[in-house]
Amino acid sequence: MTLILYFLLSTTFHTIQIDGNLNNFNADELVYKDAPNDSYWQGNEIYGIYCTWDRSNIYLGLSYKVQNNAVLLIMDAGRQKGVNDINNLDWYPRNFQFYGMNADIIFALWNGDLSTGGIREITAKDKTNPLNGAEVYNNGSSGDSSGVIIRIPFSSLYGDSSYVPSNLNIKLVALIAAGDHTSGGDAAPDNENIGASSAIRTYIDIPMDTNKDSVVDDNVCPSCVTRIDTYPKISLKISDFSLSQNKVERNSNTTISFKVTDYTFAKLYIFNRQGVNIYEKHFENCVPSVNYTAIFTNDGTFPEGIYFVVLDVGDIIRIKKPLVLVQ
Repeated sequence: MTLILYFLLSTTFHTIQIDGNLNNFNADELVYKDAPNDSYWQGNEIYGIYCTWDRSNIYLGLSYKVQNNAVLLIMDAGRQKGVNDINNLDWYPRNFQFYGMNADIIFALWNGDLSTGGIREITAKDKTNPLNGAEVYNNGSSGDSSGVIIRIPFSSLYGDSSYVPSNLNIKLVALIAAGDHTSGGDAAPDNENIGASSAIRTYIDIPMDTNKDSVVDDNVCPSCVTRIDTYPKISLKISDFSLSQNKVERNSNTTISFKVTDYTFAKLYIFNRQGVNIYEKHFENCVPSVNYTAIFTNDGTFPEGIYFVVLDVGDIIRIKKPLVLVQ
């Protein structure tokens, strides 16, 4: 019976008209229905997220209401790109950190007005560019229940209109936030302490190539295959923090290495004894158990003496190790 029901509900490949009317989606393409009154901010709600696809495009829909706030839909397109922190972007920077997914594609608008927003891809830790070939239609206005429909060609994401990454999964989360560098009042799926915390650990996960042939699946009921994943909060720790050599003679170098136990960002500094920063490197997308390295070369710029290597991980842990430069 379950198998029969699955195929009766199956809708892909399904081409959606881009006119802001969410009724263009079938019922089984509502991949997440959010509680209608769970926002911390009255008059601002996310109601639901829709997703389906045809042979050439992903179609996303968002049902929402905002008033003097922003609504965002964040996508991890499965390209192993993007960032885990969008607070430094050059467009709609908001104080959200993502654990278990990368912020790869961002749709945003302010106060229900599409002229203030659009859809972009995140190309670097602080850079966004318009997503070529994407199409968006929004029927909303300030304070009204609204709908937006987005069409994203596979060719815009993966460089080919016919093939996608093998075993492709996309991940989605919708957010309501205030102005630049602020966090949010509502999230879909629900995220713990969204009114007080900027950490996003729960998201929608939609498999699109389950047979791993690099072609998106046909005859699929999107809501049937969608799952809600929560990346558990882990005690953030640093491991294997080391220097290949602590004493570095002129024209030689040392390799600084470390690992972390959770998705985070890290900042590596070298200070002299007076607290002056002589070296800095940022790691924006640290993932658990991966070995991260930086190479510092003693080129004679700085005087002989004792320096300190400081690793700042998620503003939680700081570890110092001495470094001796010999000229």
